[in-house]
Amino acid sequence: MTQQTSFRDSRGAIGSRDETSSSSLLLTAAELFVSENEHTAEEIRIFEELVLPLLRTTGPAERAKVARRLGRHPDLPQIVARALLFAEPEVAAILLAVAPDLAEIDLLALCSSGSMPHLHALAGRRKLPASVVDSLCERLDNRGRLILASNESQRLTRKAIPLLVHEARDNPDLANALAARIDVEDQDLIPLFLDLDDRGRRRIHRALEILALRDFASHRPAPRPPILTRAFLQDLGRAAARHDMGALAMMLGDHLELDADYVRDLLVDRGGEPLTVALKAAGLDEAAATRIILFSGSADHRSYFEVRALVDLYNQITLRAASQLLHLWHEAGLKRASVPQALPSHQPLSEAGSPVHRPAAAQAPSLPAASTERPGLAPFRRLG
Repeated sequence: MTQQTSFRDSRGAIGSRDETSSSSLLLTAAELFVSENEHTAEEIRIFEELVLPLLRTTGPAERAKVARRLGRHPDLPQIVARALLFAEPEVAAILLAVAPDLAEIDLLALCSSGSMPHLHALAGRRKLPASVVDSLCERLDNRGRLILASNESQRLTRKAIPLLVHEARDNPDLANALAARIDVEDQDLIPLFLDLDDRGRRRIHRALEILALRDFASHRPAPRPPILTRAFLQDLGRAAARHDMGALAMMLGDHLELDADYVRDLLVDRGGEPLTVALKAAGLDEAAATRIILFSGSADHRSYFEVRALVDLYNQITLRAASQLLHLWHEAGLKRASVPQALPSHQPLSEAGSPVHRPAAAQAPSLPAASTERPGLAPFRRLG
């Protein structure tokens, strides 16, 4: 007896049982379908006609069992898979977890019209197409983005990484999940300096040094920090000793041309690495930087070991690398608003549009120099 005859006979046996409930009929049809590895197009069409009406009338528990049994079958009909994808989120999650091949168009449709629990299940699927990842990043909430970033089997696209990095600001869990991925480059994590743990911040240090090496290889001149006056350094030291974060933020913000609120975040940061790099870019010497580092952070002062580690970082990082971080902060929109400059004075224009130049004042005719020779005396020569 062939497989086709067996499947047709089984279908006829199912149809002859009038008192069989929809649930048992659906499960029996699924069992008979997966009992054979291959099916003809006619058998698949018959299965679709039988199962689709039953999926609409049975409960979530039966649909979940069908998804688990049919998901791994190579001849899973696409229309049945689509019906299970748009069923309850727990049913869709089972199919997304066990089905190796699902149509990309169905996954895109789930991205555009599925509920948030559906999207969470989709974010945890293995090896999604690139188009699905891009569409998914635009709709996910914080929990879904964390699921996608933690999915090590999924490669993030270059379009999805900036979207996730932007949403990871002020979200340490998502920021650290991105820092743990190998497909996210060190340079991509620079905007998340304040949100990363120690491991992620080490990646930032490496990224800054690489940027500095590229800058040096392009034969660009070394950056010069702004000029520091003695009065400015004294004011910084007094504000640091008083633990006056507001005054420190204002002075350092004006000096570095950074937003004062962001500088305050640097000052109260628990780790202190972003502040240390900023102080290097500001051109402070080791003594002045140590004084600010000592009284920074959320506590009254840092411990000896914390200060020692940050001072070592200050000495290790180059001025060129620190200037790269400051430049990236400026490009990210953290630059302090500049004071408007005075408008140039009005200059009249001619009809042709060129400035009217006033004629030079007429010079008086030069008179001959008066002679210094005395009459009757021979002119003398200056010796030497």
